[in-house]
Amino acid sequence: MTGPAVADYERTGGALILGAVLLLLTALLTNRGDITSATLILSGTACFVSGLFILTFTKSDPVDRHLAALLPAQGQIEICTICADLGVHGSGYVLPPTKSRPLTHFIPVGDYRPPQLEKNSVIVIEGEGSCGVALTPSGTPLLDMLARDHSLVIPPDEPGLLAAIREVLLSVLELGDRITVTRSGESIIVTIASYRLVEGCKVVQARSPTCCTTYPCPVCSLIACLLAQGTGKTVTLERVTIEGPDLQLLFGCALS
Repeated sequence: MTGPAVADYERTGGALILGAVLLLLTALLTNRGDITSATLILSGTACFVSGLFILTFTKSDPVDRHLAALLPAQGQIEICTICADLGVHGSGYVLPPTKSRPLTHFIPVGDYRPPQLEKNSVIVIEGEGSCGVALTPSGTPLLDMLARDHSLVIPPDEPGLLAAIREVLLSVLELGDRITVTRSGESIIVTIASYRLVEGCKVVQARSPTCCTTYPCPVCSLIACLLAQGTGKTVTLERVTIEGPDLQLLFGCALS
């Protein structure tokens, strides 16, 4: 439980305890000794116990969200720097899983062509497909956590898939106040209002906007992984737009 949800519960618990104090003080000061006083005492006691219960079982976020936003930033920047030094400057692509390989994040040297990937290969330099770098998507740990702890099932139909992505981002990970996931032509647009981890995006974008499209952060990578696994198509993050606390992501997922 994080963000506004915690604050709402804390305010509710505090209001119940305050109401309990007022009710008990009223009963004490009036001291009528009748059914009215008894009702005030019982109501005040009930409010106090309810407020105490809510505050006891409400846990605040153990990690500051600004700190959490910065944790993956430098690692993402370093991977992109290493790829650039190797001459790999293009956008990254999440390849859907097959019988011979899991979800893979592939960064081609030039234009994308389906690569000939060998198991556990990192540097792809031979074959009829693209040459480049094959990595594990940064969103893989989040995807594994969702499957293990939240019994995530990825819908095979597009409306169900887009709704599932929104549910994961909004209700499970609680990454924003309002989230929309829609199709526009051959692209999928994800908009996150009041994105909780936007500080990390700003740090990476300040270094180089291409870092986000070359090797996306775990959250953007998670969305690409869900799209790739749900559609069976290769997915790329084409554009990241930051407007204040809001984030908009444009994914291309028309590649076979």
